[in-house]
Amino acid sequence: MSLRPSLPYDETTRQESFFLDIYISGCYAPEPSVPGSLCHLTVLSGSVELTAEGENFHLLERDAVRFAADQPWTVRNLSSGNARMLLGFRYLK
Repeated sequence: MSLRPSLPYDETTRQESFFLDIYISGCYAPEPSVPGSLCHLTVLSGSVELTAEGENFHLLERDAVRFAADQPWTVRNLSSGNARMLLGFRYLK
């Protein structure tokens, strides 16, 4: 998998974003983020399964979901090729 910055952290909006590429049969399971943080995940290509907040979500290209990033979460590539996503993080005060 590859995680690279899209927009750097902005102190005013308390937001940042990343491009996430998960290769065939890959999985991304980061450490929980800071308390009160939210993640917006948008699938740009491929098909993935997101497990967050005790639920499983099957997401296709152009699907988006918001979830608490301060709890354990994982995203798994279900595609026969690479899956690409945009992750946007918002940090509450």
